[in-house]
Amino acid sequence: MKNSIKTSFTHLYSGCNTLQDYQRIILKYNEMIRKNPRDFNTLKDRAIVKHRMGDLQGALDDFNKYLHLKPNNPNVIAYVTQIENEMKNFQTELAGAIQLFQKKTISDQDKSEPSA
Repeated sequence: MKNSIKTSFTHLYSGCNTLQDYQRIILKYNEMIRKNPRDFNTLKDRAIVKHRMGDLQGALDDFNKYLHLKPNNPNVIAYVTQIENEMKNFQTELAGAIQLFQKKTISDQDKSEPSA
């Protein structure tokens, strides 16, 4: 019976369509992990949900906890690499957006100054 409960939650994220669905599943995974902190499969599943929600750091933290309990899983290692790359790309894109904003702000200031 205990395994059937575990299985019923394990891949609920596949049917998630909204942020509220994902948040509801995260709460269920949190409860399962609270009861069994060494449940590496639930950690992995929660990491996948966090990734789908855009919580890259949370997903990375859960995958690293998973790897601490069950090292050398090539799929999880690949997922960690993917998330790390996404985080680097995000930081690069953010830096570019900040530079564009700063250039536009300076340009707008130059245009608003009276000419001599």
